[in-house]
Formats: sequence, C-alpha cells, structure tokens
Amino acid sequence: MYAKLVTTVFKKNTTYRLTLLFRILTTIISVLATRQVWSILYRDGSNAGGFTLSTMLTYVTIAMILQAFYSSSIAFEISSKIQTGGIVQDFQRPWSFQAAMFAYSFGSVLAGIVSVVLPILIVTLVLFPIDVPSNPLAILYFFVSILLGLIINFCIQFLIGMLSFIFVEVWGFEIIVGLTVSLLSGQLIPLAFFPEGLSNVVNYLPFRGLYSIPISIYTETIVGSIWNELLYQGIWALGLWLLISLTLKYFQRVLTVAGG
Repeated sequence: MYAKLVTTVFKKNTTYRLTLLFRILTTIISVLATRQVWSILYRDGSNAGGFTLSTMLTYVTIAMILQAFYSSSIAFEISSKIQTGGIVQDFQRPWSFQAAMFAYSFGSVLAGIVSVVLPILIVTLVLFPIDVPSNPLAILYFFVSILLGLIINFCIQFLIGMLSFIFVEVWGFEIIVGLTVSLLSGQLIPLAFFPEGLSNVVNYLPFRGLYSIPISIYTETIVGSIWNELLYQGIWALGLWLLISLTLKYFQRVLTVAGG
C-alpha cells in the first residue's frame, strides 16, 4: 500500500519536464552566484570561521544541492486534505495516515533525486569542483545525516500542514518557517559565523540537523563527535515524529466528537 503510494507520487513528480528543467537551471545559477559571492569575500585569503575558500565553496555547493532534497509539498498536501475534508476519508482507511504521508514525502524525495539532484550534481561537479573528504567514512556518515535530516524536515512540514485545522491557510507559516530554516540551519551561512549567544540558542534547535550537521560532516569541519551530532539529529527526528502522532490523535478525536 505504502510502496504503491511512493510509486504514484514518484511518477506524478517526474511528469512535468519543463518544471524540472526550470528547477535544475535555477539551482545551477544559484550555485554559481553563491560561489561567486563567497569567492569575493575570501579574496584576501582569510580563513573566516575556520573555513578556507575551498572548504567554503564546497559547503555552499552542497547546501544548494541539499535544498532540492527538502520539499515543502507535504505541508500543502495535508493542508489541502484538511480544507477539502479529504482527510476524514484518509483517517478511516486501514493505514497509518502519518506513515502514508511519509510514503508520499519519500516518493517526492526520490523523484527529486532522480530528476533534479542527480542532473544538478553531475553539472555542478563538472563546472564547480568540490573537495572530497579525506576519511571515506565521512561520506557514509554524511548520507546517514541526510536521511535523519529528511525525517526532521518531513516532521516540520507535517506540523505546518496540520495548522490548517486551526488557521485553514498555511502558506504564511510556510514562508516564516522557510526563512527561519534558511537563517538558522546553516543553509546560507555556516553556524560557525554566528555570534556566540545566538549560536548557543541555535545549537538546541532542530534546524541545524537539515544543513549544518550533514555538510559539516562532509567538509570535516564538525566540532566534537560525529556520533553526538547524529544522535542529536536522531533525538529530534524521534521527538518530532512522536509529536506528530500525539497531535494527529488529538485532531482525530476532535473530528470524531464533531461527527466528522
């Protein structure tokens, strides 16, 4: 059942070739522009934040590629189901709605990898060479970290979608969360550049599990133990997953009492 949903979403998201081509081109242009900006900032040969120019260019290139992994479509999918009442039928089906939405998200991610990430990766590596970790295990940890990041992103987007039970429209929340993630996840600027006070706060939030941790593992600029950082991501992924389960049960009871 879930596998069929993954396949359906995968086919749907790989149908519109013009849209996919536009995503690929915009990402490549963004990579070029961002690398150019950091190259100018580092033209005096400084090592700001402990990053060399080569490390920084690798960091921002991977950040742009990772952006294609993290889809916000699940928030709008759930919001649409709530607005149309379709979520009532989904709750009545013999499946876990949470698991079904994860399958939906996974299908979207797979489609993004095949149709967007891989072409971008090939073009980017040809045009913009990046550093390779000296420790081959760093690549394995990097992919584990991405997987945990995908779960965290799914949970955040799921919670945004469920806000439709209260506010109906969620696009405003999506914009706010998107900006917050961009600023506090290490997507735009490495967290090593943040003032100590702000950095201490960000270190307790889940957002750095999306970009900062996986990229720091790949670039081998991570502070402390890799296992501690993976554990941090795992705790947030599990905690947010349980929060979704509890929130879903609450709204299911509300709908039942209301006669939905």
